[in-house]
Amino acid sequence: MSIRYKLFGIFCVVIGLTCGLAYHGIRDISSSGDMVVRLYDGPLMGINYARSALASMNEARLLVHRSQNEGAPKEMLVKLEKLITGISDDLKVVRERVDSKDVATALDRADKSFRDGLKLN
Repeated sequence: MSIRYKLFGIFCVVIGLTCGLAYHGIRDISSSGDMVVRLYDGPLMGINYARSALASMNEARLLVHRSQNEGAPKEMLVKLEKLITGISDDLKVVRERVDSKDVATALDRADKSFRDGLKLN
């Protein structure tokens, strides 16, 4: 066998390995892109909505505190109802986006204590 055929064979092997590596890399990049989309649409969006619910709860707590000290004008009650609706909607989105038993348990407890707090006022 001449050197030309040996070099051609080695070149074909290197080209084959390079093509296999390129295919493997493209497949891995594609699957990592899918994982990023699932991560963003799931837990990260759930975290954003949970933070939004927390901010709304803090604002509602401040409104309740002010209404206890100053009285409850109609505008304050309307704003409080709007905040309560927003909190409920945010927690529903968190429940949909985050698929975890621990999160579901925490949401159930938060929902129960939130409803109990509304019954007290």
